[in-house]
Amino acid sequence: MNFLKLSFIRIVLFFFVSCKTSINETSLDKECNPVILNFFSTIQNGKYHQALENLLTSNLDINLKDTNTLLLVSKFDSINSLSGSFIGYEIVRKRQVGKDLAIYSCLVKYQKKFYRFVFVFYRAETTALLYKFTFDDSIDIELEESLKFYIQ
Repeated sequence: MNFLKLSFIRIVLFFFVSCKTSINETSLDKECNPVILNFFSTIQNGKYHQALENLLTSNLDINLKDTNTLLLVSKFDSINSLSGSFIGYEIVRKRQVGKDLAIYSCLVKYQKKFYRFVFVFYRAETTALLYKFTFDDSIDIELEESLKFYIQ
């Protein structure tokens, strides 16, 4: 009798986990997640400059010689050379607008410091492409602010 109950519970749990996974992952996720994974895998291999270049060149509309892009590359090189070794990342927040716009916020851990990397993807026609990539180190300040008690 206990074996039947245990088997039934396992089947229900398996069904619940399978349904939850399929509901949470959208077609946009299936396009964007591999790009993010490839980016962080390349960083993990010690090729952070190549990781950013591959990410940015995945969208032909991003001009690598633009002043803002050059500044982004310079800052990215700086954090990767000054923050110690790359430890890992976690997607902490994801938002989608319809089927064409997705934003992924990642907590990225280095040996000396942590950052927030934000990836914005946009599907204009058939394929979702990187629209914007930013990073900052102010996530801790935002967390502290969110814990404050405000009286209005």
